[in-house]
Amino acid sequence: MSANTAVASSHELEPIERLGKKIFFDEKLSINRNQSCATCHVPEAGWVGDDSEINAHGAV
Repeated sequence: MSANTAVASSHELEPIERLGKKIFFDEKLSINRNQSCATCHVPEAGWVGDDSEINAHGAV
């Protein structure tokens, strides 16, 4: 676990932070209901994916 992750998880989240976390990891919000923000923005990889082409051209 990185130092930033340890610091971020060392306090109880505020209600708005819990909502944001829930939305970020919710796969049901995608069109096919099988992909969350975390699918590409991987927490264990520093919130980026291992595919450098995903945001190579600034596309969202």
